[in-house]
Amino acid sequence: MKWFVAAFLISFALSPVFAANTAVSAEEVFQQANTCFTQAQSLLAQMATLETDARTANETNRADCLKVHITSLTGLIGAVKVTRDRLESLAEDGADALAATELDLVLAACKRTAKLGADAQACLGSSVTITNIKPVATSTRKPIAPLARERPPWLTPRRNVVRNDDTCLRQEALAGLLAAAMGLVTPGDANGIAALTKLHIEPLGGWQPAACATVADLHVITALALHLEVDDPDKAADYAQALRNEGLPVDTLLPAVGNWDSPPRLLPAEARAFLANGLAAPLPTSRHYMPR
Repeated sequence: MKWFVAAFLISFALSPVFAANTAVSAEEVFQQANTCFTQAQSLLAQMATLETDARTANETNRADCLKVHITSLTGLIGAVKVTRDRLESLAEDGADALAATELDLVLAACKRTAKLGADAQACLGSSVTITNIKPVATSTRKPIAPLARERPPWLTPRRNVVRNDDTCLRQEALAGLLAAAMGLVTPGDANGIAALTKLHIEPLGGWQPAACATVADLHVITALALHLEVDDPDKAADYAQALRNEGLPVDTLLPAVGNWDSPPRLLPAEARAFLANGLAAPLPTSRHYMPR
């Protein structure tokens, strides 16, 4: 089948004030968020068309590859919309100081949109070109360090948390949750491991369906699902840092890992909270997420 796609332009050329991460107005931050939102929607529409064409042509691998990025982009668009709407209100009120605190989140969202576009290009191969995917300018901050402060009251358990073979989330169930979040299977489907393995998404030790999943397992498979780069693919800690750098709430929604050779068992509620509030809506780890 011959592939065609209209030339698509994502241009995140930021003004010097954004690139320098200096003082900005609420209106400027809102306009950047609005541009990011609009371009992400355009990219999503193009990717959806390409996936449909691939399935029509029985190009299953190509279609499944695009579907992964479509799922990630859909969640990202939802998060950007919430931020954009909030910034619109701040711009109307002239709340420059409050809007400026959202700048890093906007920049991260734009950068991730560009990355998803580039990843979609990789799914298409050389026969189709999505042109001019440009990375967004970022602030000069160093990689985000793990939070040292205590978790806020709304994330602090009211009783001792029991982590054992009776309370843990099994790897088979974890695979089902992630696969469902990615749109690969329907919730409750028992084929989560097969769907993820097909995309080369698995814990460092491989899938062991009946084994207790660990926090490190969640770090690894989520980073793989998002196609994040890690320094050492054999170290779970590097996957956690990649998630942290991407802006996912590793330190606020998951327990700390003191010993990477023996990470904590993962509880069902923790996995669901991270996949729902983290995978679909990445937040700076320095900003605590208030569950609704």
